[in-house]
Amino acid sequence: MVAEKRKLTKSVVDAEPVPASGETRIWDREIPGFCIRIYASGRRVYAIKYRVDGKQAWLTLGTHAAKAGDGGVTADRARQLAAAARVAANEGHDVAAAKQARRRDLLVPDLVERYITEGPAERPGKRASSWAADAANLRLHVAPLLIRKRARDVTPSDIASAVSDIAAGKTAAPKKQGRGGVTKGGMGAARRSRAAASSMFTWAKERGFVDANPVSSSARLPKAVAKERFLSQEEARRLLDTLDEMIVDGALKSDHAAIFRLLLLTGARRGEIVGLQWSEIDESRRQLILPPERTKTGGSTGVHRIHLNDEALAVLAGLTRSGSSFVFPSTSGTSATGNVARSWDRVKERAGLSGLRMHDLRHSFASFALAAGGSLFLVGRALGHTDSRTTERYAHHTDEALQTLASATGRHLRERK
Repeated sequence: MVAEKRKLTKSVVDAEPVPASGETRIWDREIPGFCIRIYASGRRVYAIKYRVDGKQAWLTLGTHAAKAGDGGVTADRARQLAAAARVAANEGHDVAAAKQARRRDLLVPDLVERYITEGPAERPGKRASSWAADAANLRLHVAPLLIRKRARDVTPSDIASAVSDIAAGKTAAPKKQGRGGVTKGGMGAARRSRAAASSMFTWAKERGFVDANPVSSSARLPKAVAKERFLSQEEARRLLDTLDEMIVDGALKSDHAAIFRLLLLTGARRGEIVGLQWSEIDESRRQLILPPERTKTGGSTGVHRIHLNDEALAVLAGLTRSGSSFVFPSTSGTSATGNVARSWDRVKERAGLSGLRMHDLRHSFASFALAAGGSLFLVGRALGHTDSRTTERYAHHTDEALQTLASATGRHLRERK
């Protein structure tokens, strides 16, 4: 741990490198006990250490605001808070204890907002899409059911009851802000909400809002039955032919057709292709090179490389650059295209593939790759899996493959006679 004194300003805090492990503390030379704590994770937190009635105390003042609007506190504001805390301590008032008491009186809806607002800066490895999903599940399902409960008073029984109500559809309601449709409950929403609540209460425990995570000891839901849907070769050909027909008829945008083709040809996840940027395409290496924040497992695997076959390269070569950084831009060009799900609904209906999810194109890629002789290890690497057991469930043997195996076995036995 480095101990040194400098006047804490934005430029000083920004310039200090992140330590390889542990934390670095830089102490302010003007206000005793005022410091910035820089962690190996990249977090930079202002704090002040002081004594009240002979007892040492720490008060966290806030996360450093590297830029406007990121939800932290500026160096100047942290200095003001530190000075005020020092004055209060000299007068015998423990600001940290008072803050802790206020924290422990938070209602669950207030905790939800604190978690959603402050959590992303403190856990930079979690994807923005995951935070958005947590926010939706907590705001739409958890908070309404525990609206009058103090966070520290929530029990495992409260969590079990809330999860049961979500599964029963009691939190289903029309969506707000003119988006149409309904907020659905059900078992899937219950599982997602329980997971989000568990993450929230773990975060709350780490920061002293609660003494324990009530979700961890609540009744668990039965595991979801894996939905398996794999295209046969005939169905895959029918799907590709349908995409061609719908483009000719004007019933499908060509960029949406290209998205569906790439999902089937690469095994990539929907968000990886829909949000694809030109800078992520390396034609010379025949790869899509996605940064960690663009992949589901980026926090543990780093950059994800998706290898491209000739057919996928041909799809990309047929696209026209519009000036946007996105390969499939929205009308404004400032974001990725939308309404892909609606296009998919029309495609699967016309192709006679009722019940086929867009994610099933990824399943189908894996199934075809394994049928072509790919090992579980290589297919898992292609899909970006970190656990081989995840890949094993894609080792789906269709009736066609099983018939081929049976026929080959019969021929082998005949030849031995």
